Amino acid sequence: MSMEESHKIDDLIAAREILKSSIEKSRDIAIAVDETGSRLKEKTHNLAYLQAATKNMACKLAVYEIRDHIDRAIGPAAAVLNASWTWFTSCKIRSRQILVLLELQGKGESGVLSSAFHKLEREYMHLLTENSFPEPVIQELQSITEVLAANDRLDRCVSIYTQVRIENVRANVQALNLEYLDIQLSEIVSVQTLEGYIDQWDKHMEFAVRHLLQKEHRLCSEVYRIGSSSDDVWMNCFAKIATQCGFTDIFDFGTKICKCKKEAIKLLRLLKIFSTLDRLRLEFNHLFDGKFCVEIQNQTRHLVRKVVDGACEIFWELVVQVEMQRASSPPPDGSIPRLVRFVTDYCNQLLEDENSSILVRVLEIHNNQVEPEEGPGPGRNQAWRLNGESWLWAYEESTEYYAALYMRESWEKLLVLLSEEDIILFPGGRAVDRNLVKKRICSFCDAFDDMYKKQSNWILCDKALRWKTCQRIVEAIVRLIRAANALDLIRIKNAAVVNHYSSSPAAA
Repeated sequence: MSMEESHKIDDLIAAREILKSSIEKSRDIAIAVDETGSRLKEKTHNLAYLQAATKNMACKLAVYEIRDHIDRAIGPAAAVLNASWTWFTSCKIRSRQILVLLELQGKGESGVLSSAFHKLEREYMHLLTENSFPEPVIQELQSITEVLAANDRLDRCVSIYTQVRIENVRANVQALNLEYLDIQLSEIVSVQTLEGYIDQWDKHMEFAVRHLLQKEHRLCSEVYRIGSSSDDVWMNCFAKIATQCGFTDIFDFGTKICKCKKEAIKLLRLLKIFSTLDRLRLEFNHLFDGKFCVEIQNQTRHLVRKVVDGACEIFWELVVQVEMQRASSPPPDGSIPRLVRFVTDYCNQLLEDENSSILVRVLEIHNNQVEPEEGPGPGRNQAWRLNGESWLWAYEESTEYYAALYMRESWEKLLVLLSEEDIILFPGGRAVDRNLVKKRICSFCDAFDDMYKKQSNWILCDKALRWKTCQRIVEAIVRLIRAANALDLIRIKNAAVVNHYSSSPAAA
């Protein structure tokens, strides 16, 4: 007998021992299956009867708008029984094939043995097409994997596994209505046209990572933990599934957004993308760790870098853009300038709790990226914090400027109507021209009424600015009253004038 033939016989003996162990497990499973098979059949029959009865009931209950609740209650029950029946059938098939395989291997019929392996692989493929994997099915997959690996068919096993699971996950991904991924984006496209799609992307990313890929990661690790050095096998399997199932197409949509037109509204959308990635950060670190997921790791770093750089670039240019349009004249009808309205609404969105916290994180990451490139330098962090807060200071200064301009062009002009000029009849005397005083008071009241009517429907969106403006108006009215007191005008005012003074601060 040659050395080669001796090795073949040793391999057959080793495989036979493995198969003997497997058949013992199969017989135990077969016994359990025989005991529960009749009960499963009975439950399946009862389920069919229950479903028929429920459909009839649901038709009647549809009038009361509770049919959806019935469907949701029956669905899980049907899934449990169907999964149990699938386990029962797969265990029977597997037991028969292992028996045939053992018998053929004992006879040394290599050609027929190869055919038996193919049948076992087909059963393996069939089990992998399931959407749910209870413990018995996991054990079945592990047993078949051990047999195939022991007979130098692990590569074939992995190939079958990845092919089936990629198709399964891809089908789930395609069911998500992803037509927006085909939209062509460029530097001339505004993100305003993509707002709804970005919200969809956020939900699809979370579903793909936390449901689809988490499930595949767990399944790979359970099926292929067949030895102390098997981590590379299942991690490689998962990496292939993650990169070929369509997930990277969803992921790349975030990168496409970064290419869109640079505008103020884009900053808010970039913060949304960063928020999505940050929310899934722990899952990304868990799923895509290791040497086989380098491609997704690089894509993630690239996207985060693009989002951070793009957001910071827009953020630092906001002050410049506002300053360029600051010199424009206010609307002739006294309405709020469009620039002021936009800046106010924009800042309100940017300074919301979620957006402001994300913006701070983005600025910190950008600072940490720039520091290694340019060196920390003395006081660099302090300078960065000053720069980061300077934009908010500029916004506050802008509101102060327009608030002061508003007061100067409206309420403060009423002070002129209460001027002391020409009121004293004789130089150095104390006598007052009461007719002139009365005329000026009437002019003041008319001007006050007219201004109040014009401005009563005006709205300041910024709460802080609205409160500050109201305070300034009250202060202005108080100064008017003091001016009137200084001229001893309170004594000659009629009741209507007194009512104006007393009600004006509250109305303001």
